[in-house]
Amino acid sequence: MTELGEKAVEAAKRNGMWDAPKRTPITDEQVEAFAEKLAGISPAYENFNNMPPSVRFTYTGRYLSFKTEEARQRDFEKIVDRLNKNLKPM
Repeated sequence: MTELGEKAVEAAKRNGMWDAPKRTPITDEQVEAFAEKLAGISPAYENFNNMPPSVRFTYTGRYLSFKTEEARQRDFEKIVDRLNKNLKPM
């Protein structure tokens, strides 16, 4: 490794990025809760339920990735738009 690379590793270890916690996996319960949030929005709800589990987990993870409820709501509208068009996640 070059000297520049070694310095980058040392800096990452000092600022905590080297040992950053891994994301927790999305659970089935979280996917079900997201589906309940979509309930009543047609055809988004039906399209979501007809998608493969991996796509449902991806949509749920994207929704849950935002920290504030305001940001989640903004993204939820984009997700609903994509689901209405029966599109997979970006």
